[in-house]
Amino acid sequence: MMRYHNMDGKFYGRDQGIRWFFNVPERARKNAAKGLTLAAEHLKGEANKTCPRMDGILAGSANVVAATEANLEAHMGYGGAASAYALYQHENDDLDHSQSKNPRARGHWLLLTCQEQKDKVVAFVAKTIAGGWR
Repeated sequence: MMRYHNMDGKFYGRDQGIRWFFNVPERARKNAAKGLTLAAEHLKGEANKTCPRMDGILAGSANVVAATEANLEAHMGYGGAASAYALYQHENDDLDHSQSKNPRARGHWLLLTCQEQKDKVVAFVAKTIAGGWR
């Protein structure tokens, strides 16, 4: 799910959540949370490869909120102090990223990365949950 979100009263910009919707037995919840968090970290690394870059402020604002056993949902997003900038860069289709120091820079980099990496994300989670059954 792609959404704007507010955590602790602060706007954090763009966010991609990874949530496990199926019932996870207690003995696998720890591994499910770990898998979701690893998947979010993977998305962070992949998204930063196509994130527009001049001074590194935007890529440096990438953050991951880890899943917990009680809340099987991890988030990866951009923002913090750069939230307005992250939102502008991500959503503005009229921007020319050819001047970026990152030759692979593109608009909607987080959304596109999530679409491109969905199979790997599912594999991270499934593999990590499977480890909880051993």
